[in-house]
Amino acid sequence: MPHQKEAITYAIDVIHPALFCEQRLGKTLAVIRWVQKLNLRTVVVIAPKTVFEAWQRELTQEGERYLIACDMPLGKRLGVIAQAFLSLRRIWLLINYEGITATAPKAIVRRRKTRLVPEWANLPWDAVIMDESTKIKNGLSHIGRICRLGFRHAKHRAILTGMPSPEGETDLFNQFAFLHDDFLGIDNWWDFRNRFFVNAGFRWIPRKGAAKRIKTEVHKLAFIRRRIDVGLGSRKIYQNRYVDANPKQRILNKQIMREFAATLQNGETIETKNVLTQRLWLSRVAGGFTPEEEPINSAKRDEIISLLTGELAGEKVVIWFRFLAELRCVQEALKRRRISCVVVDGSVTGERRSAAIREFRQSARVMLAIGKCAQYGIDCSTADTAIYYSNELSGEIRAQSEDRIIHPQKKVPVLIIDILTRKSIDEDIRALVSNKNLNGTLFLMQLDKRLLRRWLGV
Repeated sequence: MPHQKEAITYAIDVIHPALFCEQRLGKTLAVIRWVQKLNLRTVVVIAPKTVFEAWQRELTQEGERYLIACDMPLGKRLGVIAQAFLSLRRIWLLINYEGITATAPKAIVRRRKTRLVPEWANLPWDAVIMDESTKIKNGLSHIGRICRLGFRHAKHRAILTGMPSPEGETDLFNQFAFLHDDFLGIDNWWDFRNRFFVNAGFRWIPRKGAAKRIKTEVHKLAFIRRRIDVGLGSRKIYQNRYVDANPKQRILNKQIMREFAATLQNGETIETKNVLTQRLWLSRVAGGFTPEEEPINSAKRDEIISLLTGELAGEKVVIWFRFLAELRCVQEALKRRRISCVVVDGSVTGERRSAAIREFRQSARVMLAIGKCAQYGIDCSTADTAIYYSNELSGEIRAQSEDRIIHPQKKVPVLIIDILTRKSIDEDIRALVSNKNLNGTLFLMQLDKRLLRRWLGV
């Protein structure tokens, strides 16, 4: 496609490319072609494991060889890394972010345990590519520090993501410092934050003129494309479907909000003082379960079955969940109805995960997925409909998961359905996940305000 050719041309013209392209615009293929054009031999791709399936598919189609260095003992992992580096022919090394920290030695520095850069990260690789580079946005995290300090001898470094600053402009520093050793002439995250931002109590906001300067620099250094920019992509049609809470849910909601307690089916009462636990319980109740995940209402499950056997009969559908108990409940209902489905949750990894995705694209009608486990690197574009049984407390996860059914060449609109329990935390979360500008702290603050207004009139 024309925008992919533009991306390749851009990458060839710079030493360390940054490709900020929305989902389904083919940045993986563009990077592979960039490596092929430059005839690079030793190439490392660092990515979430959830993205590996997409990389494997694209590399295989391009006739490239690859090795995967994850989910294995340390000695074997280092052996795979050595094999990739010493190979006389090009072999792509795929390693997950956690795999980097697993290879890093530990040392005692000022009585604190810290992680040093692993030796293999100082090898002169031809290219080191960070996919979903927001994983290193926190320069103070172990993985952020290792990637910032390591790979300095690589001939080319590249970062790829669709949303480079999900929680604000401070997310950009470590990603660009990985590429260029600095950003806007600053080589220290603390100096960057203090120069361009002010503390607003619960977050850092840009100083006057800082946001424009940062944006200008990003556009100068990166290749940025949205689906709308290239005239591709599908229009999203949103639809909310509501179910009513039954008496058990209403009683539990009131008890959890006012007393931070819940009476279970067996008569036992559990209590908490933690607001996060309170939100968790409210979300489980909205999904039709007690805080201990005992089923108390099948309304959401029944609505999904009604859709799949009615308006969406014969269509491929992706269904998203926050909790595993919800997923298992729907899975059992689909089996009883003999509706073919595959599951992607935290227990489905490696080849099993790839096989499940292939089965969905080829034959299975429904994919059941946990939002946190399947937000990256999964191509579900054979489906035109996504259903949200429940939502994660994150606008970023919601945006990423919605894009799983988008494809640049798709001409039909896609349908996104939310199944919401009336007068529950479902409605509050749904209202907030639409706002991509809310970082984690702001999201929870706004959720608390909505809950207090709803239940206590505050």
